[in-house]
This record gives sequence, C-alpha cells and structure tokens, in this order.
Amino acid sequence: MPEPDTDIIPFPYPLGLGTDICHIPRIKRILSNENPNYVERFTQRIFTEAELADFHQRHARVLQLKQNLENAISTPNGSSLEQDRYDRGLWKLSSWVAGRFAAKEAAIKAVSPRRLEWHHAEILVLAGQMKPLLVIHNPQRTDDQIQTRLPVGKHAAQLSISHDGEYAIATVLAAV
Repeated sequence: MPEPDTDIIPFPYPLGLGTDICHIPRIKRILSNENPNYVERFTQRIFTEAELADFHQRHARVLQLKQNLENAISTPNGSSLEQDRYDRGLWKLSSWVAGRFAAKEAAIKAVSPRRLEWHHAEILVLAGQMKPLLVIHNPQRTDDQIQTRLPVGKHAAQLSISHDGEYAIATVLAAV
C-alpha cells in the first residue's frame, strides 16, 4: 500500500462531523418489552432529565392506548381500531426515541477523540421552533496541572434528524 503524502494540509477548521442510523423496529422491541424496568433502565441510560420528562409524557400516552386496546379486546369489532391506534402510537414513540438515539451517537462521533457520554448530549426543541437543538454538556473536570475545577460548558451543535421507512438517521456538526 502506498504511503500517504506528508505535505497534505489539514482541514483548517476545528469542526467534527458525525452521522448515525438507527433501526426503528429495534427501539420498538425495547419499548414493547413487558418488563417496565427494562424500558426504564434503557431510557435512563440514554436520556437527560429533561429528555426523560418528555419521554415519560409520550410513553404515558402509548400506555393509555395499550390499556384502551386491552379493554376493547373484550368487545366485538372494537379491537381492530384500538390495535391500529396503539400500533401507530408505539411506532411514533419508537421513531422519536430512535431519532434521539441516532443523534446522541452522531454527537459522540462528531466530538471524537473527546469522550462524550449519553447524558452529555441533550436534544432540545425550543418553544416556537420545530428544528431540534443539540446541546453538548462538557462535564466538570479538574485541571491536573493547577488542581482547580473548570466550569461546566454548554455548546450548541448543528443537528439534523430524519426518518425514512424503518430508519432514523442523524447528522451532527460540532466544534471540537
């Protein structure tokens, strides 16, 4: 294999780009798990407190649709409509989670080689806006040379989330 040229000029801007894709049925299987602790562990591992609050609101609506379905099964002809409502609600929630999962994975790739954990990437939708905003939280850390605590930093990054068929994809452009 030929040696790369050593006179290549590096990219002049401190930007990182990350992309990730998530299979929505995989997330749907997780959210459909009969063990509520399984769903809770998964969401607590990847979401910040604000994201968890949003998820819990959405998940409660899906659980209500599931309850409506279980009640409709006992009545004739009522279950197919309720089944459709539950399936659509679960798919919508799964798509939402898959998009955020892909966005966090893309953020981790965009800021590499820095170590970013799930809770350091937060997806927000500001009031009156439809486009999600990615906020990268730099955790408090200690500067080894002067032994002082450095402040927590919050940096906005560009985020795009898209859904097509069974997939959610996200791309992040961030300062590194």
